[in-house]
Amino acid sequence: MDEEKFFNTENDDPKSFYSGNKRNATGELATYETFVVDEGTTEIEEYAFQGRDTLERVILPEGLKKIGDSAFAFCENLREINLPEGLNSIGDSAFMFCESLREIILPEGLNSIGDSAFMHCESLREIILPEGLDSIGLNMFAGCRNLREVTLPESLVTLGKCAFAECESLRKIILPEGLVSIDSGAFQRCAGLKKINLPEGLVSIGDGAFQYCDGLTKVTLPESLTVLDDGVFGDCDNLSEVHLPSGLKMIGDGTFQRCHSLTEISLPASVVSIHEDAFYECVNLKKITYAKRIEKVLKKRFSAEQWDAMKKIVIDDERTN
Repeated sequence: MDEEKFFNTENDDPKSFYSGNKRNATGELATYETFVVDEGTTEIEEYAFQGRDTLERVILPEGLKKIGDSAFAFCENLREINLPEGLNSIGDSAFMFCESLREIILPEGLNSIGDSAFMHCESLREIILPEGLDSIGLNMFAGCRNLREVTLPESLVTLGKCAFAECESLRKIILPEGLVSIDSGAFQRCAGLKKINLPEGLVSIGDGAFQYCDGLTKVTLPESLTVLDDGVFGDCDNLSEVHLPSGLKMIGDGTFQRCHSLTEISLPASVVSIHEDAFYECVNLKKITYAKRIEKVLKKRFSAEQWDAMKKIVIDDERTN
């Protein structure tokens, strides 16, 4: 069996560094480094390069299997790094706050990417996630403000909490058919997101998953969904059209709060629970369709003035959309 070789920077080989001078953002002459990791290295240990602000380029060897937690975190001038074929694990926060990193190619066979791995990589513009990856963890791409294009693998089952939160340049993302769960805040404050396809088979959308997505104008929810958690589409100021699934049972607290462009909504007869503030400050909601049995509860979710002025269509309790 091949001997494993680990790398850390406690005993750096100075021959591995190549440095040069150029002017930084303030016009001052600064030193920037390229680092070549030795052939035969199988793992970059945790914190190996963390905070090395002179590091601009890293060359990793074939045969590397793992990049440890926070290995390159806060390398704010890192612009270029190759991830070799055969890499199978990237640890938590591995590239967090690598603000100058514009491109990173994730190799096939990579099956584990840790929480916050690319959080606040603010220059990153495109990412393609490899097949075989079944989950995207907590904060993985949160705060990647210039991320415009994302390709998700068909193997993906779970989108983690705040996975793409504050990716304000993201315009469109195609969710794979096998996706089952979108966790809390997954796309929160993605102000540029204009379209989202929610696949059949999706059974869970967490609290505030699409909150403050001001670019969204239309949403169609899959028939597999029975619960809308708190604040899922809250504060989506331009959301004007919503299609709810016929088997929906519960609408959470603040699910559509402050959706100022929403003018009408049809609640399926299956709905049995509407939480407080579900439609809070939906000031332009003028028409609502609902089953007779929930009228008493529904009426309490609006001011008396708005309820009286609203056009109401009451459907049979057994009828579905």
